[in-house]
Amino acid sequence: MSKQKIKTIAVESGVSSNFLEETLTQDITPLASLFDLIDNSIDAARDHLLKTKHSLDEYGLPSDYSEYAIHIRIDKNSIRILDNGLGIEEDVLSKKAFHIADPSNHAFGIGHYGLGLKRSLLKFGSNYAMSTDTGEAAFTMRFNNKNFGGQSSETLTADQYPTSGKRKALFSVSDLKSSVKYEIKEESWFKNAINQLSIRYALYVSKGLKIVVHSVLHKEFRRISGFIPTLRTDTKISIRKPPPCNIDGVDVFIDAGIHQNHFFTEEKNYSLSNNRAITSEFGLYFICNDRVIVAASSSSEHGWKTNKWHSEYNGFVCLVRFVSEDSKKMPWNTAKTALKTDSTLFLKIKEKIQPVADFYRGEIKKKYPSKKKMEGTTKPESTKEASNQKNTSETTTSAQAKPHSKANNNRQLHVKNWTTLLPKTFPHSDKDEDVLNSYVIEAIDLKIIDAPYAAAMLYRSLLEAALKRFVIKTRRYQDVKDHYYSRGEDKKKNHSAEYMENQDITLAMIFAWLVDSSHLFDAELRATLLLSTKKAKEYAQYLNGVVHCKQRLNANKLIEIRNDTYELLKFAITKDLLRDKN
Repeated sequence: MSKQKIKTIAVESGVSSNFLEETLTQDITPLASLFDLIDNSIDAARDHLLKTKHSLDEYGLPSDYSEYAIHIRIDKNSIRILDNGLGIEEDVLSKKAFHIADPSNHAFGIGHYGLGLKRSLLKFGSNYAMSTDTGEAAFTMRFNNKNFGGQSSETLTADQYPTSGKRKALFSVSDLKSSVKYEIKEESWFKNAINQLSIRYALYVSKGLKIVVHSVLHKEFRRISGFIPTLRTDTKISIRKPPPCNIDGVDVFIDAGIHQNHFFTEEKNYSLSNNRAITSEFGLYFICNDRVIVAASSSSEHGWKTNKWHSEYNGFVCLVRFVSEDSKKMPWNTAKTALKTDSTLFLKIKEKIQPVADFYRGEIKKKYPSKKKMEGTTKPESTKEASNQKNTSETTTSAQAKPHSKANNNRQLHVKNWTTLLPKTFPHSDKDEDVLNSYVIEAIDLKIIDAPYAAAMLYRSLLEAALKRFVIKTRRYQDVKDHYYSRGEDKKKNHSAEYMENQDITLAMIFAWLVDSSHLFDAELRATLLLSTKKAKEYAQYLNGVVHCKQRLNANKLIEIRNDTYELLKFAITKDLLRDKN
């Protein structure tokens, strides 16, 4: 028996009106969006350079950007970027500038109109304006996220006006999204943005490019002074330069040697404090067409195969440059915030990294032998040193000792002389913080070699109590939670609004926040404290493992953890209230 059709219904297909906007912007931050706009401005400058007589550096890239400038203005409800690169030609404006399907056609490009431009504007806000002048033709246009983000079929239009004779491109975003306004208003965001700009665009700035950031929100006017380390040439070892190679149309150059400001104990300019201050600048740098993608890495994913940073690598800097006229061949992600470490190009280069580092270590040991003075970071104690410590190296303080009213400057006492978890001169916190002070008093008496597991649990408690004190005292509690959820943790863990409101901060949340908020550290100790924080974040797995009965930890390992994180612990207990918190 055949079935009789009753009716036919329409079935909707396609995507929701705001799908494009949400898809393009969900995994990009406001700072990465700002990078997109700057990248496009730099590409415009390069395009103009390549049309004129220009000089090249040793890697085949333009060597002088001194005629070009990028101005960024951040207001309460708008962001603007102005450059004097090339302007946008009529053909590009009408067919390519806002078309996300077309890849970049900029020679040696680092950005591209289309995807980068579109997602950055959509990320920032809802209303846009554009004004451009090539010196031959000028155009202006106004539009919004509905006729730009896929929510309307309305055609974008641009109006032509007489040229001023001067090149420019101006993009303005107004009606900023609430999430963007909430993030960029924080001083920590602005300081991090300045720091990241100085790293990401360091080579362009060194070639004369002017990048200025005017933040009305923060009452700041900054010219970016880019910096990545250069390599010393006045040393006993030469700069290591494996032969350049070309892989699938990408030229790869590797330069490795001693950091420009790092000196060894026998050298005239040696300074232990200076070496420690630049420790965070040692490591691997990966650069694509002069755009720094990864800075100061010692990660295994980037080819660093040793278990951790050994002091014999101190001063080591390796600069890996990828150069290609076709930017699509670069081993970066679309946001240009990380390398595609599974790409064939990167995997071929990755194997070349550790031999270069090992060569450096061998040369330093032979030509700059020094066993008495530390350079940069503190060496972990050997098993023999830990077991042979004398009990007379310090006198323990009784559990009834009164808290110190002020921090003691105890830098002359090296950590290798401490048989107890903390030295007897370790500062106490405020007098009304009985729990934290009790932890300190017990740590002063507890010998690590006698009870390593108990010492490990106590040290973890000290870190958590001290860092929570710092967060609460400096009124940064909400900042830590905001930082945690700004990375999408609520979506990953499906946290409700009520849960997020009531959630307490954890040690892991504080570590992650501090690494991204190093401007809170005093300038003279910033590098040391940042390194100490990164180490603490790394070692947390060991301390947590002991607390949760999943990890064995011997005395030597705990001594290493204590030595590497001690400065952070002392800072958290003694730091005064921040006066600049609004």
